[in-house]
Amino acid sequence: MKTQNIALYKRILSYTLAYPGTLILAMIAIALSGLLEAGLFWLLKPILDEGFVGKNEAFIKMMPWMIIGIYVAMSTLSFTGNVGMQWVAQKVIE
Repeated sequence: MKTQNIALYKRILSYTLAYPGTLILAMIAIALSGLLEAGLFWLLKPILDEGFVGKNEAFIKMMPWMIIGIYVAMSTLSFTGNVGMQWVAQKVIE
């Protein structure tokens, strides 16, 4: 039974590999989106150190724009990755 599953997986994978550019672009976009999401947690220490402890006004004014920029980039990459994957899935079904 397990060999049947592997054979089925290989067959479906061969259909998706007919669209390598879109598939690779979508996977890269999703990976970068995940890295940006982790980057938000990386920004937590500077926010606490510079903003609350150091009371650096320039940093406090810049931080919301950095967070908004990261969210916009993360959302755009996530959307691009999802659309790419859905496009490949639709082409495989056709």
